[in-house]
Amino acid sequence: MNNEEEEEELRNRIIKIYGYNGYLKILRYIVEIAELTKVTNTNAYSPHFLATFKQRAYVSSLLPEGSKGYVLEDIDLMIVRWNINDRLGTFKLIEFKSGYKLSKAQYLAHGLIDRMLRRTQESDRYRYEGYYLIRPYNNDFLVNDWLLTKDELQAFLLGKLEFRKEEDRTLSV
Repeated sequence: MNNEEEEEELRNRIIKIYGYNGYLKILRYIVEIAELTKVTNTNAYSPHFLATFKQRAYVSSLLPEGSKGYVLEDIDLMIVRWNINDRLGTFKLIEFKSGYKLSKAQYLAHGLIDRMLRRTQESDRYRYEGYYLIRPYNNDFLVNDWLLTKDELQAFLLGKLEFRKEEDRTLSV
């Protein structure tokens, strides 16, 4: 099979599963990811960046459904900030959602992780900065329901903007 035949076969398989509009949406996402990698700190510089999704689908196929006691969840990002004097650094967990809220399974699983990490702080060093749900909102972002501009979001991700403890809207179960 030559490249053109393989491309047509793959296109037809995707359309069969997702429909033509779904196929176009997938292509748009891939183009946006490829364009972003030219200017960002990602591991998507090669076509292998989709391997994670393939591995997730494979592991999911090995597990029973959620009603039988198994849930497969992931957290979108872990941002680690370190320096030469503290190679371990600090970290925050990030979940992106285009919808309003987490699914029940995500809420329970992510809440469990957040609660456990908050309880296991290393002596007086505060390594875990928290779990944050980020959602697009018009041209801005909601971070744990705090409205941030793109610049404020970047400052938050860089650790230059922090929530005060009494205002910290964290995920809890």
